[in-house]
Amino acid sequence: MRKNLPVTSQEIEVPTNAVLISRTDTKGKISYVSQDFADISGFSEKEMMGESHNLIRHPAVPPEVFREMWQTIKEGNPWNGIIKNRAKSGDYYWVDATVTPVMKEGIVSGYMSVRKKATQKQIKRTEILFEELRNTKSFFGKLKSGVRTLFKKLGLSGKIVSYVLFVFIPLLFSNFKWIRDGLFFLPVFGITCGTIGMFFLIRTILNYQKEIREIISIQREIVSGNFLIEIPEKKRSSEIFEIHSGLRTLVISIWGLLVQIKENFERNQELYQYLSQSTEQFQLKTHDQAASVEETASASQELSSTLDGIVKSIHLQSSSLTAINDGIGEINESIQNVSKSMEGLASQTTSVKQKASQSEETFERAILAMNEIKEYSSGISKIVGIITSISEKTNLLSLNASIESARAGEAGKGFSVVAEEIAKLADQTRNSIKDIINLIDNTTKAVELGAEKFQRSLSIVNQLTDYIGEVNSSATIVTASLFAQVGKLAEIRKNTDQVNRLTETVSESSGFQKTASEEISLSMQNIAESSESIARASGKIKQLVDESVFKSAKLYEILNHFKTS
Repeated sequence: MRKNLPVTSQEIEVPTNAVLISRTDTKGKISYVSQDFADISGFSEKEMMGESHNLIRHPAVPPEVFREMWQTIKEGNPWNGIIKNRAKSGDYYWVDATVTPVMKEGIVSGYMSVRKKATQKQIKRTEILFEELRNTKSFFGKLKSGVRTLFKKLGLSGKIVSYVLFVFIPLLFSNFKWIRDGLFFLPVFGITCGTIGMFFLIRTILNYQKEIREIISIQREIVSGNFLIEIPEKKRSSEIFEIHSGLRTLVISIWGLLVQIKENFERNQELYQYLSQSTEQFQLKTHDQAASVEETASASQELSSTLDGIVKSIHLQSSSLTAINDGIGEINESIQNVSKSMEGLASQTTSVKQKASQSEETFERAILAMNEIKEYSSGISKIVGIITSISEKTNLLSLNASIESARAGEAGKGFSVVAEEIAKLADQTRNSIKDIINLIDNTTKAVELGAEKFQRSLSIVNQLTDYIGEVNSSATIVTASLFAQVGKLAEIRKNTDQVNRLTETVSESSGFQKTASEEISLSMQNIAESSESIARASGKIKQLVDESVFKSAKLYEILNHFKTS
């Protein structure tokens, strides 16, 4: 036998309305469990499916209980009893269990167990019974169990027959003389046995009458809808036990069914109310949707008109883009011509700059030559100074010679003539030197003035060269900019062509959208009509739901007649 360990001393309180239902095949393999069963046992549905039902067996329950249960249900009879089960955590819980065979075409195809909370009174009696079952291993326990089994097999008719025989057999033997003479005490014994037998017979009949009245009372409670009635347990050796067991099985099964019906009904009531509210909201939403659809249809018509205007605007824009594209082509051509002119200007300025550079070199050489002339004039001035000095000395010598020749008289006349000639020559030389000095001064001034003018001209030429360089740079920059503008204009023209093509595509799409808008408008009108139909149908559904809620409320009143909690 399976022994589930470990176990604890912690009891799990089973809720009053909890319905623990499970179903197994003929070998005890679990095929269905209720949510209450899974919650209380601690095992999930997945963990229990396909497992043996003794998964929840508690070691404290004697094996004889399960042996009797299996023997009973295999014979096709229901079994009822108080059972202590083990939860997954090792804790325990008590249930009032009813196990019934599931018949299919007269053959047992499985078993179903319905369990509910056991009362403290039932639990205490069961604990005593479990203790007695553990003691059946002794001789007297087995004897007591055997007597119970014998009386159970005899039944009511067997008991009555045995009591009648116990009464009449001794009296019958007492009528025979030879027996009576041999056994003088037999009449007394017969009377005694008859009295005892009649006592037990009458007591048995009275007990059965009492049991029947109790059963009738239980049936009345059941018929009145009280499924919370506690059916007392009877000795398993009596036939009344079978009746009580059947009633307990019936009550627990119907109780479990009613509890689940009530719970499902309460959930359905909430569902009905939610469905009623949802249907009402759906009806309102459908009316709103119909109105929105009509507005959408109107908007679609307006959109169609707008798209028509857009198509016309797009055609005008396309014409404008074509004109812009042509204008860009003309501008591009003009810019290319200007670019060529600027290239020519740059070439000319380069040539002028080169010539200006050559002129600058010429001016510089002329200035150098004038400076050389100036230097030569300075040298000549120095030489003229030397000649002037010599001329003055010569003149002084000629004067001295004249004085000496005068002193010499006639002897010095020839020398005097020479001295006069030398003096004349010195005067001429002095006069020529003055002219040369004047000429040198004038030449120097002219050279200096020319050098100054050449210097100014050189400065102007330098400025002109710089200006020509700037013009050349500007022309180069302008040319590059023009070329860049040509590229940009080409790109603009390309983009314009692309925009023009896209405009044509948009024009076609707008035409399609206009057609689609008209179709949408027509579809929206159909949807509006359908929405109105749906709203009317929703109203009908709400009416049916309200009727179902009303009927369900009446049915719930009937279900409340049966006491399940």
